[in-house]
Amino acid sequence: MLYALVIDCFACMSPNLGSTILVGLILLLNAQAFEAMGRMVSEFAGASDIAVAVTFASIFSQLLVIAGGFYKTVTFPLFAWVGHVNSIMYGFSAVAKTYFKSTDSFWVTPPDAIPIHGYTWSSIEFMGAFNTLRTRGVTVVDSLSPPGIGFDIAMLIVLSLAFRVICFV
Repeated sequence: MLYALVIDCFACMSPNLGSTILVGLILLLNAQAFEAMGRMVSEFAGASDIAVAVTFASIFSQLLVIAGGFYKTVTFPLFAWVGHVNSIMYGFSAVAKTYFKSTDSFWVTPPDAIPIHGYTWSSIEFMGAFNTLRTRGVTVVDSLSPPGIGFDIAMLIVLSLAFRVICFV
Protein backbone atom coordinates (compact mmCIF):
# COMPACT_ATOMS: atom_id res chain seq x y z
CA MET A 1 0.00 0.00 0.00
CA LEU A 2 2.84 2.35 0.90
CA TYR A 3 4.53 1.58 -2.43
CA ALA A 4 1.40 2.56 -4.36
CA LEU A 5 0.94 5.75 -2.36
CA VAL A 6 4.54 6.89 -2.81
CA ILE A 7 4.89 5.95 -6.49
CA ASP A 8 1.52 7.41 -7.44
CA CYS A 9 2.35 10.60 -5.59
CA PHE A 10 5.64 11.04 -7.45
CA ALA A 11 4.52 9.83 -10.87
CA CYS A 12 1.03 11.40 -10.79
CA MET A 13 -0.32 8.27 -12.49
CA SER A 14 -3.41 7.63 -10.46
CA PRO A 15 -6.59 9.42 -11.46
CA ASN A 16 -7.80 9.65 -7.85
CA LEU A 17 -7.17 8.48 -4.28
CA GLY A 18 -9.52 5.51 -4.65
CA SER A 19 -7.47 4.17 -7.55
CA THR A 20 -4.30 4.52 -5.50
CA ILE A 21 -5.78 2.54 -2.61
CA LEU A 22 -7.12 -0.08 -5.04
CA VAL A 23 -3.67 -0.50 -6.59
CA GLY A 24 -2.18 -0.89 -3.12
CA LEU A 25 -4.69 -3.66 -2.36
CA ILE A 26 -3.91 -5.37 -5.67
CA LEU A 27 -0.20 -5.31 -4.83
CA LEU A 28 -0.98 -6.78 -1.39
CA LEU A 29 -2.96 -9.61 -2.99
CA ASN A 30 -0.10 -10.21 -5.42
CA ALA A 31 2.38 -10.44 -2.54
CA GLN A 32 0.09 -12.87 -0.72
CA ALA A 33 -0.13 -15.15 -3.75
CA PHE A 34 3.66 -15.22 -4.12
CA GLU A 35 4.14 -15.86 -0.41
CA ALA A 36 1.64 -18.74 -0.55
CA MET A 37 3.45 -20.19 -3.57
CA GLY A 38 6.75 -20.04 -1.68
CA ARG A 39 5.25 -21.81 1.32
CA MET A 40 3.83 -24.50 -0.93
CA VAL A 41 7.23 -25.13 -2.55
CA SER A 42 8.90 -25.31 0.85
CA GLU A 43 6.31 -27.82 2.07
CA PHE A 44 6.91 -30.00 -0.98
CA ALA A 45 10.66 -29.98 -0.37
CA GLY A 46 10.49 -30.72 3.33
CA ALA A 47 12.97 -29.70 5.99
CA SER A 48 15.83 -31.83 4.65
CA ASP A 49 15.84 -30.28 1.16
CA ILE A 50 15.05 -26.69 2.06
CA ALA A 51 18.13 -25.38 0.23
CA VAL A 52 16.95 -27.01 -3.00
CA ALA A 53 13.45 -25.60 -2.47
CA VAL A 54 14.76 -22.08 -1.89
CA THR A 55 16.92 -22.30 -5.01
CA PHE A 56 14.08 -23.62 -7.16
CA ALA A 57 11.56 -21.13 -5.76
CA SER A 58 13.95 -18.21 -6.31
CA ILE A 59 14.61 -19.17 -9.92
CA PHE A 60 10.94 -19.89 -10.64
CA SER A 61 9.66 -16.69 -9.02
CA GLN A 62 12.23 -14.57 -10.83
CA LEU A 63 11.22 -16.15 -14.14
CA LEU A 64 7.61 -15.27 -13.34
CA VAL A 65 8.61 -11.70 -12.56
CA ILE A 66 10.78 -11.31 -15.66
CA ALA A 67 8.29 -12.84 -18.08
CA GLY A 68 5.27 -11.36 -16.33
CA GLY A 69 3.25 -14.47 -17.06
CA PHE A 70 2.55 -13.49 -20.64
CA TYR A 71 3.15 -16.94 -22.11
CA LYS A 72 0.15 -16.85 -24.45
CA THR A 73 2.35 -16.30 -27.49
CA VAL A 74 4.82 -19.04 -26.60
CA THR A 75 4.14 -22.08 -28.76
CA PHE A 76 5.93 -24.56 -26.51
CA PRO A 77 3.04 -26.28 -24.66
CA LEU A 78 5.02 -26.90 -21.47
CA PHE A 79 4.99 -23.17 -20.67
CA ALA A 80 1.30 -22.58 -21.41
CA TRP A 81 0.20 -23.46 -17.88
CA VAL A 82 2.58 -20.96 -16.29
CA GLY A 83 0.49 -18.03 -17.47
CA HIS A 84 -2.51 -19.34 -15.55
CA VAL A 85 -0.77 -19.71 -12.19
CA ASN A 86 1.19 -16.47 -12.31
CA SER A 87 -0.08 -13.74 -10.06
CA ILE A 88 2.14 -11.17 -11.81
CA MET A 89 -0.04 -11.34 -14.92
CA TYR A 90 -3.27 -10.86 -12.97
CA GLY A 91 -1.78 -8.14 -10.78
CA PHE A 92 -0.33 -6.24 -13.74
CA SER A 93 -3.57 -6.56 -15.66
CA ALA A 94 -5.62 -5.20 -12.75
CA VAL A 95 -3.24 -2.28 -12.16
CA ALA A 96 -3.16 -1.38 -15.87
CA LYS A 97 -6.96 -1.56 -16.13
CA THR A 98 -7.22 0.70 -13.08
CA TYR A 99 -4.93 3.36 -14.54
CA PHE A 100 -5.83 3.35 -18.25
CA LYS A 101 -9.22 3.81 -19.90
CA SER A 102 -10.19 3.77 -23.56
CA THR A 103 -11.18 7.44 -23.30
CA ASP A 104 -7.55 8.41 -22.61
CA SER A 105 -5.65 9.89 -25.51
CA PHE A 106 -2.30 11.42 -26.32
CA TRP A 107 -0.82 13.94 -28.75
CA VAL A 108 0.45 12.57 -32.03
CA THR A 109 2.88 14.61 -34.07
CA PRO A 110 3.26 13.32 -37.62
CA PRO A 111 6.81 13.00 -38.97
CA ASP A 112 8.19 16.24 -40.41
CA ALA A 113 5.29 18.21 -38.93
CA ILE A 114 5.71 21.81 -37.99
CA PRO A 115 3.64 23.39 -35.24
CA ILE A 116 1.64 25.52 -37.66
CA HIS A 117 0.03 22.37 -39.08
CA GLY A 118 -1.12 21.44 -35.61
CA TYR A 119 -1.35 18.21 -33.71
CA THR A 120 -3.85 15.42 -33.64
CA TRP A 121 -5.19 13.22 -30.87
CA SER A 122 -4.94 9.46 -30.86
CA SER A 123 -6.79 7.08 -28.57
CA ILE A 124 -4.64 5.18 -26.11
CA GLU A 125 -6.40 2.03 -27.28
CA PHE A 126 -4.38 2.01 -30.52
CA MET A 127 -0.94 2.25 -28.90
CA GLY A 128 1.43 -0.55 -29.84
CA ALA A 129 1.98 -1.61 -26.23
CA PHE A 130 -1.73 -2.21 -25.65
CA ASN A 131 -2.06 -4.11 -28.93
CA THR A 132 0.88 -6.32 -27.95
CA LEU A 133 -0.71 -7.00 -24.56
CA ARG A 134 -3.96 -7.91 -26.29
CA THR A 135 -2.17 -10.56 -28.40
CA ARG A 136 -0.68 -11.94 -25.17
CA GLY A 137 -4.07 -12.37 -23.56
CA VAL A 138 -4.40 -9.14 -21.55
CA THR A 139 -6.93 -6.59 -22.77
CA VAL A 140 -6.24 -3.38 -20.88
CA VAL A 141 -8.41 -0.97 -22.87
CA ASP A 142 -11.31 -1.70 -25.18
CA SER A 143 -13.82 0.97 -26.14
CA LEU A 144 -16.46 -1.53 -27.24
CA SER A 145 -16.29 -3.75 -24.17
CA PRO A 146 -14.44 -2.08 -21.28
CA PRO A 147 -12.60 -4.73 -19.27
CA GLY A 148 -13.10 -4.99 -15.54
CA ILE A 149 -10.69 -5.98 -12.78
CA GLY A 150 -13.03 -8.41 -11.01
CA PHE A 151 -11.63 -11.52 -12.69
CA ASP A 152 -8.03 -10.47 -12.01
CA ILE A 153 -8.69 -9.84 -8.33
CA ALA A 154 -10.64 -13.09 -8.04
CA MET A 155 -7.73 -15.00 -9.61
CA LEU A 156 -5.27 -13.42 -7.16
CA ILE A 157 -7.46 -14.58 -4.28
CA VAL A 158 -7.96 -18.04 -5.82
CA LEU A 159 -4.21 -18.50 -6.38
CA SER A 160 -3.40 -17.44 -2.84
CA LEU A 161 -6.04 -19.74 -1.35
CA ALA A 162 -5.17 -22.66 -3.64
CA PHE A 163 -1.47 -22.51 -2.80
CA ARG A 164 -2.30 -22.31 0.91
CA VAL A 165 -4.73 -25.23 0.74
CA ILE A 166 -2.16 -27.35 -1.13
CA CYS A 167 0.39 -26.37 1.51
CA PHE A 168 -2.00 -27.38 4.31
CA VAL A 169 -2.87 -30.71 2.68
